[in-house]
Amino acid sequence: MLVNLSNHPNGDWSSGQRSAAIALGFGPIADFPFPDVPPEAGTEEIMALADRILGEITASGAKAVMIQGEFSLTYSLIRRFVSASIPCYAACSKRIGSSTFGERGATIRESYFEFVQFRRYEQ
Repeated sequence: MLVNLSNHPNGDWSSGQRSAAIALGFGPIADFPFPDVPPEAGTEEIMALADRILGEITASGAKAVMIQGEFSLTYSLIRRFVSASIPCYAACSKRIGSSTFGERGATIRESYFEFVQFRRYEQ
């Protein structure tokens, strides 16, 4: 199975993103919410959290992980997953945006993200 370790449930993905995930060949997609990481957390707390998540996800039978979240925890997790021979991927998207001017000259920016591909983190 491919574990979606993010705060974007795969039910909300575009059909193209879901198809690309299935095409990776790891089986069904299972959501695993990326945890909130307190900004006050120190390195030791991040490493302990990474160890706990690694244990939970490897126990689930994951064959690969799509991971996106807070940077220091993501880095710690990718290192652990790769060491356990579990490939990790990022969802790559194109930002589509526009700007308009509102009343009193305020700039109003709107954007959305269009999925392009999954990119494997280096091994």
